Amino acid sequence: MKIKWSKFFFVIVLIVMGAWLAGSVVLAFYEFWAGVAYAVVPTIFFIALLAANDPDYKAHTLSYFEDGKANGR
Repeated sequence: MKIKWSKFFFVIVLIVMGAWLAGSVVLAFYEFWAGVAYAVVPTIFFIALLAANDPDYKAHTLSYFEDGKANGR
């Protein structure tokens, strides 16, 4: 799946991620593991979004290597 990113969407995602992670730091002062859990969920989501937007994302899949397409074969 390839996501068409616009600069506006990307800026909105960065702002939301920054606010969420800042909130997790504040929360961690009160309850450490709640802050950690609060930070992990959006981070995984953001990494998944970046991976979905990676034009070479197929290079990270097992079938890509099984087909012999890796390393120019």
